[in-house]
Amino acid sequence: MPEPEFVLAWVTLADEAATPEGEGGRFLLVRNKTRGWELPGGTRENDETPRQTLFRELFEETGISGRFICWNKKFYPKGWVGWVIADELFGKSLSNIPNTQNMQNDKNTPAKELESWKVSDSGVVEAKWHTESPEMYTWDANEITVLAKWAAEWTPKE
Repeated sequence: MPEPEFVLAWVTLADEAATPEGEGGRFLLVRNKTRGWELPGGTRENDETPRQTLFRELFEETGISGRFICWNKKFYPKGWVGWVIADELFGKSLSNIPNTQNMQNDKNTPAKELESWKVSDSGVVEAKWHTESPEMYTWDANEITVLAKWAAEWTPKE
């Protein structure tokens, strides 16, 4: 299979099960200045591997770092979706924090709640955890539904 032209990140939280959309598990979206809500991601730079691109774009657009789970190489003809379980926001752990408690970063940024936070990426207005698709301008909300189902049904290859 040829290398992708772009990669996107499907991001979930470590202490929450990946679920079909609307069944409780949160996923991460960014609000682009012109395109509205979308998955974080972008195009490869120089000699980056797809995984390096995934983690660079994810951190630039959200401040999130995490663990790579797997690729969905069939969803988009020219791009791959990488599933990442979020571990840190701006270097602070996202694990074992009750949902009633906000973890704040140095910019007073909420991490675990369904609130949004701002990042330094000029194309991103905010990043936010969602349980259901928000109003989408450029993307089809069905893409989110299908990807949430993909993650919920994924099992590791032995």
